[in-house]
Amino acid sequence: MKVAPLHILILAGGHSTRMGTDKAQLTYHGLPQTQWLPQLLQPLGLPIFLSLNPAQATGKPDTPQVIVDQFPDKGPMGGLLSAHWAYPEVAWVAVAIDWPLLRRKTIEFLMENRKPKCQATCLKHPERKFPEPLLAIYEPGIFKEMQQAFEQEKLGLIRLLRACHIHTTMVPDPRELLNANSPSERQLALELLKSGRFSVN
Repeated sequence: MKVAPLHILILAGGHSTRMGTDKAQLTYHGLPQTQWLPQLLQPLGLPIFLSLNPAQATGKPDTPQVIVDQFPDKGPMGGLLSAHWAYPEVAWVAVAIDWPLLRRKTIEFLMENRKPKCQATCLKHPERKFPEPLLAIYEPGIFKEMQQAFEQEKLGLIRLLRACHIHTTMVPDPRELLNANSPSERQLALELLKSGRFSVN
C-alpha cells in the first residue's frame, strides 16, 4: 500500500463571529497565531500551509505557503477541499488556528498513531463522544465522501467522520483541546498559560 505524504494545513480562514475579532491574529505566545503555529510545527519537517479566506490572503507573504479557501462561507470543510484540490495526493494534518494550548509533541503523537488504511486518524477528548475534526489526519481516500457531503450541504466534519472508516486515539493532555472561540475561552487560555500550570513546551 502506498502511503500518502503528509502536509500540515492550519485552518485560519473562519469569520471569528463568536470571538468578535480575527482569531488568526490573536496572540498567546508573543506572536499572532498565524506565525506562532507554523513556528511551533516547523521542526516536524513537513510542508506547512495556511488556509485563509480571500480577504486574509490579500498581500500575505508566501511563508508559510497559503491556500486560499475557495468556499470561505462553508466552514473548515471548504478549506480542506481547497487544499485537496491543490494537492490531491497528499494526506492533510488539519490543525485549527484556535488551539492556543497545542503542543508539538501532540501532533507527533497523532502522526505516530496514524492509520493510513483508515480514511482519517483523529484525536479525541476522553469526556467527549466525538472525534476532534481539527486535530486530525485526513487521508486522500476520504475526500470523495467529503465532496459528496459538501455538495449536499452537509458541512459538519464530525458527521462526515462518523460515517467514514476512521481511527481515534485519546489526546495525551485534554487541556490542549481548549478551543478558544470566544472572549471567555481566550481569557481562560491566557490565565492557564500565565499561571504556570500549563506549558506548551
